[in-house]
Order: sequence, then C-alpha cells, then structure tokens
Amino acid sequence: MIHLSHLAKRFESFMLARVGGIGGSVNIDMASKGKQWVLMAAGSKGWEDYSVQANVCHAYQVVHHNGVPDEQIVVMIYDDIAYNQNTMIFQLLRNPTPGNIINVPNGPNVYPGVLKDYTGEVKLTVTSFGEQFSYLEKHVSKDARKAGVTETPCNYGDKGMLKLMLSEFLGQSPVSVSEVYTPQTLNLQVCDIVETTEVPLIVQENKIKNEQDAEKRQALQKQYDDLKKKRKTMDEVMKKIAERINTSQALTEKREVTRTFELKVVAEHFRKNVFDWEKEPFVVTRSHLQVLVNLCESGLQVESITEAITHVSQEITF
Repeated sequence: MIHLSHLAKRFESFMLARVGGIGGSVNIDMASKGKQWVLMAAGSKGWEDYSVQANVCHAYQVVHHNGVPDEQIVVMIYDDIAYNQNTMIFQLLRNPTPGNIINVPNGPNVYPGVLKDYTGEVKLTVTSFGEQFSYLEKHVSKDARKAGVTETPCNYGDKGMLKLMLSEFLGQSPVSVSEVYTPQTLNLQVCDIVETTEVPLIVQENKIKNEQDAEKRQALQKQYDDLKKKRKTMDEVMKKIAERINTSQALTEKREVTRTFELKVVAEHFRKNVFDWEKEPFVVTRSHLQVLVNLCESGLQVESITEAITHVSQEITF
C-alpha cells in the first residue's frame, strides 16, 4: 500500500526518474529512440511540509518543458497547500495569494498546469496501480532492453542526489524555460530561509501570535510546548540507543544510505516500539532519522540495533 501521509512516508518519499541511457547518463536525449518515464511522489502533506510538494511541482515543470509528454509522467501529490487556509500564517514563504506555489523565495508560481494522477489520502495496491499504468511496464521494459534503464530514488533512498539540482541529472532546460523555472543560484542552502525541522515550530508560533481568542491561544501554546518537550525526549532516546551499542559517533555522523533493507527494518521497529511518527509527524526530525541511518551504515547487525531500540523503549515514554 502507498499512503501519502506525513513523516512516515517522507522516509520513503522519492522521485523516480527513468532515462534511456547507458550507465546512468544524466542527460535526456530527446532524439534517441528510447522514452523517458518519470514518477514523482510527494510523500507528505500540510503547510509545515510545504517544500516537498513545491519541489514536485517545480520538478514537473522542468520535466514537462524538457519535452517529456504527460502520458509518460506520473505525479502523486497531496495537493493541499495551494489553497491552504494557513497561507497567511507562515509569512516567511511569502505566498499570500491562493493558487500559488513557489519553490524558492519570490520565485515564479510553479503550480499552474501541474499533472495530478493521484491526490489526497491515496491507498494503492500493486494491482490497482498496475492496471492504470500497465502500459508503462510494457514500454519501459522494451526500452530497457534497448538502452538500459537507471532508477534514481532521492531523499533517504540516495541522499547524495539531494546535493544536485534536478537539471544536473535529468538534463538542462531550454534557455526560455530556465529563465522562468531555474533558481537564481545552484547553492541549495542559500534558498533555505529556515531549517526545515524548525518550520512546524515557526508555523505554530505564528498561529499563537495571530490567535485572538485567549482559550484557543492557550491550546496552541500547549501544543507548541508539547512538541518541544517530545523532541527533547527524542534526543535522549537517540542518545541512549547509541550508548547501548557503543556507537556514540552515530549521533554526529552524516552517512549516506546504502543498506536500504536494513534501514527499513530498523525504522519500522523504531516506529512500532518507540514512537509512531505517522500519528505525530513532527516529533521525529531528520537529525533523528540520520542516527538510524548511521547505525545501519556502521556495520552493526540489525538484531543488535533493534535490541537496543527495544531496551530503550522500555525506559523512556512520551
């Protein structure tokens, strides 16, 4: 099943680009006999995760204007931010008009015309998804035999790809498109107004500041305090897990993902035994997930990691 929900699926969120090239060629050759098939999935929802859907909208515009036809593109997006009622609350993103989505500060509107194959709370079985896009399997397999197929999962699937602009591995846009959709700088960090993990807190702060009703403002303040308290507890959880298996370096390392199967096992064990991030998506941050990545990449057996998680889960409660 594929659920487009909060952080649980951010852990699996990806953009899959299939290009007809040998050995992972990064340029789209529109004159080649092969076809390009692109699957884009925004694995989260809500104003707090604005950037995830904004990036998918921008990616669609780049791919579309590079000449890939819509029938060879699949877009899965929750589609709840362009007309989000909290638009005026998070002022840092400067998106005051309904129907607008930007992927860089003061950038162009990348929402108009975005393809939407799946929106909202989507639950897909292999059968239902396969029936709708069965033609993809046949044609992609045929092209793959001709020229080879590469798959590029991003985010936690291949963190190294996050260092690249979309065009660097998908192909450069025509000049006319670049002028409209390309950010002014290739330095992704410059485009970040605030650390992404702090976005939910800033949104909540603005809600508190703008709320006129004293009782509602008090309730919002309690939510804010609870989130900060739980994040602090989560910091302690990660510290104890690392100490349990003598890997304190896992708290500060930034390893890339290679042991994807092990990571999935460990992450699911953590979610079921320590904290369910599907129910409360903003407590477990990227830095917390990075610790799980580091533990898996350290060469430890999965059993030793899950044992440490189980042990700590019995010591600390939220």
